[in-house]
Amino acid sequence: MKKIVGMFPGQGSQYIGMAEGLYEKYDVAKKMFDTASEIIGVDLPGLCFHGGDLTELTKTENAQPALLTCSLAMFEILKKDHKFHYLIGHSLGEISALTAAGAISFEDAVSLVRLRGEKMRDCALDVKTGMSAIGNISVNRIQKVIDSMYFTGKGVSIANYNSGNQIIISGSLEDLEKVEQNLEEKGARVTRLNVSGAFHSSYMEGAVEPLREKLEQIEIKTPEIRVVSGFTCEAYKPDDNIREMIAQQVVQQVKFAPLVKALQKKNIGLWLEVGPGEVLKKLVRRNIESAESYSFDKDAEIIEEKYEKILTGNKFEPNIIALCMGQAVATRNRNESEEGYEEGVIKRYQTLQKWNEEWKEKELSKDTELDALRILKGIMDTKFVPEQEQMTRFNNLCDEAGRFGLWKEIFE
Repeated sequence: MKKIVGMFPGQGSQYIGMAEGLYEKYDVAKKMFDTASEIIGVDLPGLCFHGGDLTELTKTENAQPALLTCSLAMFEILKKDHKFHYLIGHSLGEISALTAAGAISFEDAVSLVRLRGEKMRDCALDVKTGMSAIGNISVNRIQKVIDSMYFTGKGVSIANYNSGNQIIISGSLEDLEKVEQNLEEKGARVTRLNVSGAFHSSYMEGAVEPLREKLEQIEIKTPEIRVVSGFTCEAYKPDDNIREMIAQQVVQQVKFAPLVKALQKKNIGLWLEVGPGEVLKKLVRRNIESAESYSFDKDAEIIEEKYEKILTGNKFEPNIIALCMGQAVATRNRNESEEGYEEGVIKRYQTLQKWNEEWKEKELSKDTELDALRILKGIMDTKFVPEQEQMTRFNNLCDEAGRFGLWKEIFE
C-alpha cells in the first residue's frame, strides 16, 4: 500500500497573504484564525493577509502561532477528503503535526507556540546570535571545521540537517563569521539567514524550562496518526514523554534529511506539504529525486490527481478485512474445544470472507474497520491467544494498513 505523508513547515515559510483565500472561502479557516487571534491577543488576519507587515509577521513570537494556524487550517480542509498515514514537521512544524494528529488541542497549541516564540526571542536578547546555511561541502567537513576552532562562548553547532547539500549552523554572530570565513576558503557556499537567534542550539536553553512548565498544564493524548520525530526519526510511541520531547526540541538538531530517508523505506507514494509555501516540498525532492512531493498551497490541482492515482492503486492492496483474515489463519490455536472452535473461529472467519467480497475495491469506513478488528479479536480470544501477542499482532496489522492506533479502541 502506498502511504501519504503530511508535512508541516517551520519558520521561514511565512509570507504576506498566506491562507487569505482559505479564510474567505472556508468557515473552519476563519474560525481558527479568529480563535487564535483571541488567544494570543494579536489580529492574525491583519498580520498575515495583504496589508500586513512582513517584518512584524517574521518576529518569532508572531510567526510561530501564525504558521501553526495557517497549517492547521489547511489540514482541516484537506482531511475531509484525504487520508494521511504519517505526519512530520520541520521544527515548529512538528508541533503542528502533533496537533493535527490529535495529541494537542488547537487552542493549547496556539498558546504553546506563542510562548515558545517569546522565550526563543528572549534567549537572543543577551548575545547577538544567528544562523547560516552551508552548501557545496560535506557535513563531516563542516563538523571538522567547527571542532578545530576555538570559541569564547557557546560556540557554533549544526542546527539542521536539511539535505545532503544544505546544512544549517547556529551560533553567536562573532563565532559564525569565523566559521563562515573558514568554510568559504574551502569552497563552501555560505548564506547568512534572516533570523533573530541561534535556534536549535544551546543558546536556546533558557526556553526549555518555561516550555516544560507550560506543557505540564496541557493535556497530551496519543496521536491518532503516526507522527515521526524530526530528532529521533522514529514515530512517537504511547509511552514517550511527549512533553519533554517538545520542550527539548528548541535545543536539539532538526534531522530533516535523515527523517525523509527513514520514511522513504515505508513505501511513500505522496509527500504533501500542508502549510504556506513550498520549502519542504523542495527539500524532499533534494533528498529523493524521484519523490512525488507537492505543496497544498502551490499545487492543489496536481495533488488531487496524484491522490486519486494512489487511491486507485491501493484498491488492489489488502485492506483491514483481508489483513484480519490473514491474522486469523496465522495465529496458533490453543483451544481444544471443537464446538467452541466452530462457533468462535470458523463462523467468524466466514463473516470476514463475506465482507471481503462485499468491500473489495471499496473504501472502508472506520466503523467497518473496527467491526472487522472486533471479529478478529473474537477469533483470537477463542484461540486463547495471549493478550500481549494479540496487541502486537493488531499493532502490526493496523500499521500495515496505515491505520496507526485504531486497534486500541477494541482493547479499551
